[in-house]
Parts: sequence; structure tokens; C-alpha cells
Amino acid sequence: MKLLGLLIATIAVSVDACPTLFLTPDRQSGVLSSNYGYPRSCSRNYVNRLDCTYELISGRNNYGNGVNISFAYFSVETRYDRVYIEYTNSRGQRVTGYFTGSVGGFSRQLPAMRGTPVTLRWVTDRSVTSVGFLLRFNSRNRSPERRFRLGGTVNIVGNEARGSFRIDPFKKK
Repeated sequence: MKLLGLLIATIAVSVDACPTLFLTPDRQSGVLSSNYGYPRSCSRNYVNRLDCTYELISGRNNYGNGVNISFAYFSVETRYDRVYIEYTNSRGQRVTGYFTGSVGGFSRQLPAMRGTPVTLRWVTDRSVTSVGFLLRFNSRNRSPERRFRLGGTVNIVGNEARGSFRIDPFKKK
């Protein structure tokens, strides 16, 4: 009897997707980790061959008071893996900068112009990896609180309500 040879091939497929950006419901603050999902620790290294772009703060949610960014930790392959930040400053000039290397934790205030987005691009090469980064960000001074004073009269007769009212800006005394 002749044995039939069986060829079993195993193909390992790895699909590297960009990490998830977590935003608060009002979309004015959030968290981004280089290590997929909301991080509990920095025990896993990020993966190779990423080119991910995120809109941290949209133009709609930028009130012109700047954006705070804060890296709890930052350690990426120097010169080859980078985090780019791009925004329009308060003078209307486009600003693009990048962070690379192992610099621990740090914070920056970006003077982003009202109504313009703040974007982040996360780029890795195909070799060395590290623990990456954990970024928290928020739009400074959320939409201004407005107070009004209501006044007037309402007369109710039967099922009808008639009257007048006025709305005045609230003035501090």
C-alpha cells in the first residue's frame, strides 16, 4: 500500500491596525495609547509598520484657548518611530512638530487657533519597537459658560397661557 503524503502549510497572517483613540462623549478630551486599547500597563511593545492619523480635537470642539497634551510615558525608537503633532497656531500659521526617543513623561500646551483641528500621526518603521506612549489630551477652557436672567409675567386663563418675558445677560454685581 502506498502512503499518500500530506502537506500541511501554516500561514501566519498578522494584520496590524491602528490603536484605538478613546474620546469623552463631548469629544473635547481623550486618551491614546500606542499599545492597542486602553492601557493597564506598559508591558507590551507597540508593533511595526504603522502609519496612523488621528484628529485629537476637531475644529468644531476647539474654542481657541489651546489644547493640553500630556504623555504619561514616551519611549519609541529614536529617529525611526515618531509622533507628529500638527495644528494651526493663534497667528494662523501651520505648526508641525514631532517627538521621538525616550524622554519619559512630559506635557505641552498647544496654542491652537479657534475652529481648527489638532491632529496626531503615529509612524513606526519595520524593526525595533519599545513600550511606546500614553497620551492624554483636552481642549483648554471648554465652551464659555453663559448665564442669563429671565423675567416677565405669565397669565393663565383656562387652557391658555399669555404673557411676556425677557432675557437679559447676567451681570455680576
